[in-house]
Amino acid sequence: MPPPAPPALIPTPAVAYPTLKPVDWTAVAFWQDDRVSETWTAFLRSCSTLVKRTAWQAVCSDAATMTAPDDVAVRAFFEQRFQPYQATQEDGSAEGMITGYYEPLLKGDRVRTARARFPLHAVPDDLITVDLAGVYPELKNLRLRGRLVGNKLVPYPTRKEIEAAAATATATATRASR
Repeated sequence: MPPPAPPALIPTPAVAYPTLKPVDWTAVAFWQDDRVSETWTAFLRSCSTLVKRTAWQAVCSDAATMTAPDDVAVRAFFEQRFQPYQATQEDGSAEGMITGYYEPLLKGDRVRTARARFPLHAVPDDLITVDLAGVYPELKNLRLRGRLVGNKLVPYPTRKEIEAAAATATATATRASR
């Protein structure tokens, strides 16, 4: 009987990234201590989209065959199929700051539907943004957002608070019309 085929690997990126340096799994902080099995559901969910890419098909197919793997099995799966990288500065140093942002793609309709139940509104005219670094430099990259009520900056109401206020107003109007 021939030996089993090695596990499928994610291919090395075609483009070189000079600030990413391949490292061994032992260089990944807390890798042996983390409860990596807690990531499994999220990984499988990602595979539902990634499997459409040729490079991910074998890895995601292998993952789909594992039912409720423990930390040891998940760790082995990732170690056999993925290459960790260390992000470095352009000068090769490992100290630095990584920033990023998330820009949601919001799909909606101009009319209420079963799928589009809540309206998307523009930024409120009374929105105030306070860049805290202007007051306290150590709070760089932190901001407060809200609206003025009197001389106080307060947060906007949550959807729950808006709906509760609308329900109260409706109940009051109903009682007043009787």
